[in-house]
Amino acid sequence: MTERGLRTYRLSRVTSVEPTGEPVVRPEGFDLATTWRPLAGAMEDRPHAATARGLADPGAEAFLQRLFGGRLRVCEPGVV
Repeated sequence: MTERGLRTYRLSRVTSVEPTGEPVVRPEGFDLATTWRPLAGAMEDRPHAATARGLADPGAEAFLQRLFGGRLRVCEPGVV
């Protein structure tokens, strides 16, 4: 928590970590699942920097759905 509120960071953007020896203290009453839901929803609703169209084997749809979640749009063959 910062003076600007709760912050989240993409793990892929972390370039180094240095132990401080300080213990991590979870705020009393903090529930990760309850906190994460609106944050994840807000990130899903933000405009994306790019849109990509592609062709995939129909058998890959379940994997792509797990990977892209609500951002995946599946069209009928030939619509791309």
